[in-house]
Amino acid sequence: MNLDLRDLMKLFKSKKSHDLALTTFRPQINESEYVLCLREKISALEQEIKILTNGLFQAQSVAIKSTLFPRKGFLSSLQNRWYKSAASDSVKWHQGRLAELCASRNSLQIRLDKATGQFWKKRFLRWALLFCLFCFSAMFLYLAFLGMLIVINLLPLLFLLTILFFAATRFFPRFR
Repeated sequence: MNLDLRDLMKLFKSKKSHDLALTTFRPQINESEYVLCLREKISALEQEIKILTNGLFQAQSVAIKSTLFPRKGFLSSLQNRWYKSAASDSVKWHQGRLAELCASRNSLQIRLDKATGQFWKKRFLRWALLFCLFCFSAMFLYLAFLGMLIVINLLPLLFLLTILFFAATRFFPRFR
């Protein structure tokens, strides 16, 4: 096996250097059709979420009715247990399916935001909102802590004023 310098150079030159270059997503359909398709899927998922939410509400109302208004008697207690178990199974199924639909809706919304160029804007606004909420809650906790420290530091003074008031009203009847 005789490898000369030209064969070695061809081996190195054959590798493309743009394998690691940044690429953009180019769907097979044009962008407006892609955005329209995503919006239609999101609206269909929202309709299904509305239907499931209504079913979840009805299942929870059946569970609450069977819990709050039990019937008396042996057969009625069996019927109430059956209603409770069926209602709880229905609630669990509705909650699981609703979580799946919300997750798929969120992923489609992210894809739509990326396709329309709104992804980073929305992400920045979400992080800014979380930061503001964190700052306000930290400020509230700090002020509540300072208020408690002020009350604790003023307790001896308040105790002294209470003792003086009772002593003054006891020894000086004119203050009553």
